Amino acid sequence: MAGFKPTKKMMTAVLSVLLVAAFFIGLFSFVDLTLVWQQIKRLEVHDYAVFVCFACLSYLARLARWHVLMRDYLPLRAKVIHLHQIYLLGFVLSATPAKIGETLRSVFLKRIGIDYAPSLAAFFAERLQDLLVVLLLAAVALSLMPEYSLFFIMAASLILFVFLLLSSNTPHQLLLSLMAWLSKKLRIKMSKQHFLFDLDDFFVCLKSFLSLSYLPKTVPLTLFGWLSQVAVLHFVLSAFDVGTDWPWYIVVGIYGLSTLLGALSFVPAGLGATEASLSLLLISQGVDAEIAVAVSLIFRLCTLWLAIGIGLIALFHWLLFTKTETNN
Repeated sequence: MAGFKPTKKMMTAVLSVLLVAAFFIGLFSFVDLTLVWQQIKRLEVHDYAVFVCFACLSYLARLARWHVLMRDYLPLRAKVIHLHQIYLLGFVLSATPAKIGETLRSVFLKRIGIDYAPSLAAFFAERLQDLLVVLLLAAVALSLMPEYSLFFIMAASLILFVFLLLSSNTPHQLLLSLMAWLSKKLRIKMSKQHFLFDLDDFFVCLKSFLSLSYLPKTVPLTLFGWLSQVAVLHFVLSAFDVGTDWPWYIVVGIYGLSTLLGALSFVPAGLGATEASLSLLLISQGVDAEIAVAVSLIFRLCTLWLAIGIGLIALFHWLLFTKTETNN
């Protein structure tokens, strides 16, 4: 270990994890976990069935979006079912920062004849749409509260700016300029040929995915997918007789803000940060601490861990059955 020097990124990651851990432990120190477990046991099997159904609607919307983005790149010899299966197995690495682990799909797609460029471009287009839709949901909810109307204007302006920027050639040119600058400063040869995929094709695909050819199809699916998760939160709260008299924008705002705070923590899948944020936001609305924590744990079980479970099943099925079929 001599000579080991932690990088700034490593220190930031460690600090984020420690802060979230301290935050979560601090929250739980004020909550009796026995009472939390008692609250969880109050729910019936049919309650969980409802939660899972709406969570699965979210996954189906994302799968449909993936199909829209990738169907034109599917080789004639490949089967659509393989495209869908590869998308589902990517869920197994959902608990990674910005879900970057889901780029594992590109490796499997390469095996059925789809290049890295379109699949990676689809991943970035999906993440961007997810981020902007969650931001929009939070902004719309907050805009109904006069003291937060400025946030809505700022968020809407940011969304418009990002889409205009990425639908232009600016990001491509900026990356090429950055590579040239780094090559000069570091005195190393850096070019597009050093990438595992065609960089030009990647930006062409990304620009296409963010154009009016795709957005009218993918944005509604993205919105439906996230609203399905809002519905999960609504039904979890209703199962505890909480929030039944709240205006709709309260649940939407709580969901959007907790998701954004989880993302900003830079912890994989917002683990701990999302649960803590959701619990504290519910407590701020007068919900008992034990119920708030129970709600956050159940909600994350149905929206994150269920997806990882589906990803594991899809991955094992691929390794056991589909891998041989696609190699033939």
